[in-house]
Amino acid sequence: MQETYRMRILRLINSEDRVFSGKEIARICDLSYKQTIDALDGLHNYGMVQRIGRKYRAKWCRIKQPEIPALDLMMLRLANKGRIA
Repeated sequence: MQETYRMRILRLINSEDRVFSGKEIARICDLSYKQTIDALDGLHNYGMVQRIGRKYRAKWCRIKQPEIPALDLMMLRLANKGRIA
């Protein structure tokens, strides 16, 4: 199966825990700026990447999963105690 632009960009963004500019992603993935922005826009609409800022100064990064605070995690375990086999 041939890798799509979106798959290539998503693999790059998920490989590192930092922000990228659109031009930087285009250069690394060997795509035009227009192809990169179209793919990033689609990924953003699907909720797979996060955009920080707007227009030409936008930065792109992976979506960070929120951490569950320790007390909430403990309460969740106590609430489910005995219900999960």
